[in-house]
Amino acid sequence: MTNEFALHSVLLFPLISKKTILKVHFYFTLLIIHILVMFSCSVGNQDYSNPKTTENDSFSVPIGWFSELKGDYSFATKWEYANGIDINDYQQIICWDCPPRAQKMLDRRKKIIADSMNIFYTLVDSTRHYFSLDSRSTLTNMKDINYLSVKKYGDFTLEGFTKSTDSVNCSLFFRLKDDFVTSWAYIKNNGITRIYTLKEGKFFADKSQFEKGFLKANFSFVYDSGNSFKALYWSGKIYARISDL
Repeated sequence: MTNEFALHSVLLFPLISKKTILKVHFYFTLLIIHILVMFSCSVGNQDYSNPKTTENDSFSVPIGWFSELKGDYSFATKWEYANGIDINDYQQIICWDCPPRAQKMLDRRKKIIADSMNIFYTLVDSTRHYFSLDSRSTLTNMKDINYLSVKKYGDFTLEGFTKSTDSVNCSLFFRLKDDFVTSWAYIKNNGITRIYTLKEGKFFADKSQFEKGFLKANFSFVYDSGNSFKALYWSGKIYARISDL
C-alpha cells in the first residue's frame, strides 16, 4: 500500500505543480495590471488647480517686438452684447433673463416702460463687448472664445487669459515678463483642472500699440501633451486693452 501511494504521488506531483505555477502566474499578472491601471488613473486625475506648481517648469520664448505689426486685425471691430442681452422689436436693448427689479420695468411685449428707461440701464449691461481674440486651437470648444483679458502687474509683467464657461471646458493663459512669454493651457474635467505647459512657440507684438495701452500680437504656442499623440496648440491674434490692477 505504501509503495502504491508513493508511486501515485510521484506521478501526480508534476501535474499538480504545473497547475499551481500557472495559477500563481495568472493572478500575479492580474495584480501587476491592476497596479499599473491604478497608477495611470492617479496620474491622469491629479489636481493641477494651482498654476504656480508648474511655473518653474514651463518653457518660455522671447518676444519679437515690431514698430508696426502687419496683418488683418479686423476681428477687433466685431462686438456682441453680454449673454442674455438683445435688441427687441422696438430697437431697445433689453435682457431676456433680467434681474427682478429690471424685469418689472418691462411690459408684456418686452418693451421698456417709458419713465423707467434711465433706471433700467443702470441695472442692465448695455455695453458693446468688442472681440479681442481670433484664434485656433486643438483644445475642446476653443472656437467659441472671442475674448481675452490682459492685466498689468507692476511695471514689467502682463498676464492674459481666457475664461472657461458652461459651454467651454478649457482656458488659456500667458505671461509676459522681461521680454519673454510663457503659457499654460487649462482643461477642466469632472471638477479636476489639468494644466499643460508650453513646449515651444512664437510671440510677436506691436510696440507702438503697447505704448498706447493695447496688446496687439500674433502668437503660436505648442503645449506638452504628455503621452498623448494628439498635438495641443493655440495660435492666432490678440488685440486687447491692457488694464491695470
